[in-house]
Amino acid sequence: MLAVTTTFGLFMAFNIGGNDVANSFGISVGTGTLSMNQALMVAGVFEVGGAVFTAAAFAFSHGSNDIANAVGPFAAILDVLSTGEINAKAAVPGELMLAAGLWFIGRKVIMTVGSGLMKMHPAAGFVAELSAAGVVMIASLLGLPVSSTHILIGAILGVGIVNKAANWSLMKPIALAWVITVPAAALVGSVGVLAL
Repeated sequence: MLAVTTTFGLFMAFNIGGNDVANSFGISVGTGTLSMNQALMVAGVFEVGGAVFTAAAFAFSHGSNDIANAVGPFAAILDVLSTGEINAKAAVPGELMLAAGLWFIGRKVIMTVGSGLMKMHPAAGFVAELSAAGVVMIASLLGLPVSSTHILIGAILGVGIVNKAANWSLMKPIALAWVITVPAAALVGSVGVLAL
């Protein structure tokens, strides 16, 4: 059971790195503020610890919410399996898998977020990322699990609407994916629990 739990927890962290962490740096790469390699290095340093400016601020708020949503149950299961007790706190593993997911599968997401939804200039990127970071942080402080992806895409579209630059043709498949993924995850979760 410990091996299965560890495997699935690391797989989830890998996929979060490939999507959600990639969202954090899409604007920075799309505006040319950071190169892809610089974004990967900054993400490796700041995703867990947080930082001051936009991409790092969004990564910090992301760590306080989406990462906690995925890694929290994994950490709790590992803690129960290792101690035999349900404790109030547990160590949080998985940072390396976040970086690996970002490196191997996050590049397309970075480009979609950074330049696909709208042609991004630094000021627009700053506003979108800082506002998304603020919304995620407020939700985290209220104890509400939210999707940083949805929030960041909403902030980018808000800037795109004001600038008359939103790419609605790309937004359609993204919205469809949001509609499909929630029931798909529920179905896979239902099948998984039945299989146990």
